Amino acid sequence: MSFYQQLTGLVAKGAGLLDEKSVIETRQFVVSLQNDDGGFSDRAGQSDLYYSLFAHFILKSTWSGGYQQKLKSFVAEKGKGSGAHLVDLCCLAILHKELNGTFFAGLNYLVSALKYLKPSKYGGSRAYPYFLLFLAFDVYGFNNRLTRWLARRFYRDEALNGLPCPALAAQIVFKNQLGHRVKNDSNLLFSYFDDRLGFKVFPETEKADLLSTSVALVALKTGGADLTLVAPACFRLVEANFRDGAFLSGDGDPHRDTEYTFYGLLALGALA
Repeated sequence: MSFYQQLTGLVAKGAGLLDEKSVIETRQFVVSLQNDDGGFSDRAGQSDLYYSLFAHFILKSTWSGGYQQKLKSFVAEKGKGSGAHLVDLCCLAILHKELNGTFFAGLNYLVSALKYLKPSKYGGSRAYPYFLLFLAFDVYGFNNRLTRWLARRFYRDEALNGLPCPALAAQIVFKNQLGHRVKNDSNLLFSYFDDRLGFKVFPETEKADLLSTSVALVALKTGGADLTLVAPACFRLVEANFRDGAFLSGDGDPHRDTEYTFYGLLALGALA
């Protein structure tokens, strides 16, 4: 099973832990965010590829209904634009492949995204671009022995101390997929955990949040770590932040969106 299939499987498993009423509410909430152009709203109400990918993850796991044709039209229109950055290119590649079901549907966007492997094209930590590109490659079936061998030749490990929790978790997933040892990295990730709250964006941060908790759980789970001790606090965080069919960020922000709803379902699936 590919990592992308594992990821969608965790979201589906998380949805399976909700009662029927909550599943219906979640589906209705996400569907309500689809705009007339077929895209799903970001936090400002604008159609956005990134948020549309989260919506697709959720609806694919909870409903096989009619959102796809409208979303396909939005993705096709967005693909005509120029100057797309890494996130949009990866979203275009994944959504084209998912919605059209053909290998060459969005391959050009995946090729365009490769330029971001150069440090000069993407500032700061490369953990996130590595992970996004890996996920897109995985969708297209390029996560195999040959490509992992080639990736190991070009991959340069970076210092993980000081990274925010999501970037550290993404790096752990990527390194694990390449066959590198991640035990020490997983131990570092555990230092972001508060046994009353969940995982925090930095060890010194006061509050835990759902994004950090969700991606930390997935990274630790796929890396073979034991989640027994962290599960109770993480489950409490997830449970406390479900509101009317959506999950909140967990850090006090009352806004509901597809991104954190995805993270909530993903966290539940990792804890299942």
